[in-house]
Formats: sequence, C-alpha cells, structure tokens
Amino acid sequence: MPRFYRMISLDPCIRDVRRLSDCLNTLDQIRVSLHHLRDPSYAIDRLPKMQADLLFVDEDLDCMTGVETIRALRAAGERRPIIATAATDCGYLAADLVRAGADGYLAKRDINPEMVQRIIGRALSQAKRRNAGEQLQREALRQMHARH
Repeated sequence: MPRFYRMISLDPCIRDVRRLSDCLNTLDQIRVSLHHLRDPSYAIDRLPKMQADLLFVDEDLDCMTGVETIRALRAAGERRPIIATAATDCGYLAADLVRAGADGYLAKRDINPEMVQRIIGRALSQAKRRNAGEQLQREALRQMHARH
C-alpha cells in the first residue's frame, strides 16, 4: 500500500508547481498532497502551523533567495526535510542550498518520476538521521545534567 505524504512547494511559478505535482502523482510508492505557497515571508510565519512531511523551496523566490529562505526556516526551528529546486543544474548553487540546510537538490529540468522519488527518499532518510542525531545529543546532555 502506498504511503501518503503532505508536501508544500514554495515557488513563485505555478507552471513549475503543476509540473512537479504531475510528476508526484505518477509515483508508484507514494501518494502526495501538494500545497503551493508563493511568498517566502508568509511561508516562514505559516509553515510551523502547517501539516507537511516535506518542503520544496525554489531558489528563485520573489523577495528572498532559496538560500536565505532555507537558512531562515532552519533558524526558526524547521526540522522537516527540505528539497531545494532551481531552474538550472549548478553544482555551486546546489552546494550553497545544502549548506543552508536543504536535504536535497532538484534541477527543474531534471524533474521526472524516478529522480523525484530518489531525491524524496534521500531527503526523508537524511532528515531522519539528522533528527535522530539531535535527539541523541539532547539525551546525552540531559543525562549529563542529571548526574550533576
């Protein structure tokens, strides 16, 4: 039975969001509900209250770059997996987005079911490992404080 995921796409281009949605709807292993947001400042305020398993954040946003948006989301405590998207396949940009806190990178020209499914799987696994590591650190700190 396919797993159901709620996803949010932060992207100013509705055509690109529709293309991503069409691709997501062809995947065999998962079923997806994709919600579209356009404004990064609105999203940063609203995202903590929104139900989602994964976020897509485009690099070319109206008032902030994707790097700035991802940094702001992570600084605000956002722990869900983030996949950055961009119009071009640029290694430097991908590295900047990952350093900012993205769990994956997808060039829009490479959007196809196999690539998207692979990147989603990696982003979910990476976020799970990151969150487990943070939980272990919190537990270790709690135990250290309990001893003293």
